[in-house]
Amino acid sequence: FSNGLLLESEKLDDNQKIRKLIKNGILSIGYTGLKECVLLLNDKNNNITSEENLKLAIDIVKHINEKCNDYSQELKLNFSTYETCEEETLKYLGSIDLSIYGEVIKSLDEEYFEFYKNFSNTSIEDRFKITAKLQKYSTGGYQEIIKISKNIIIKKVSEIINSMIENDVGFIKIKVGKSDWYGYR
Repeated sequence: FSNGLLLESEKLDDNQKIRKLIKNGILSIGYTGLKECVLLLNDKNNNITSEENLKLAIDIVKHINEKCNDYSQELKLNFSTYETCEEETLKYLGSIDLSIYGEVIKSLDEEYFEFYKNFSNTSIEDRFKITAKLQKYSTGGYQEIIKISKNIIIKKVSEIINSMIENDVGFIKIKVGKSDWYGYR
């Protein structure tokens, strides 16, 4: 803690407890692999957007959030849950799972731990309904990623944002790139 990354960490002795430093911060518990977990618990051939699979995904995130709330009450510290979406972390965790579980994980999808990849054939309104439910229990953040083509018209972007607002989605990330991304042109 002597690197100064934590406010007032320089006041902490070598063997002193850190509680007084972290009591005003947020301790985030991240999750990833939600899609893989759901498909393996149910039936990996099912579509992730089936009602049964979506209910399980929401129940899992809700349970993580409830545990964070329990920890907050018990320890008098601030816990939150969030979806881990850093690409390097996802690749690292995906490679660990692949080395442990091998073909079981590899057969699920080419893209590991990217829940949003499975909504390419789902309407934007339905995607946002799912996202709103997941964001409700991901108090530290759940990121919906919308991929759009680089030559999309501004009216279409406006429609996406309006749909986001109507469905009570708090945060999205819009990636601009290839012309075939999810058909938003």
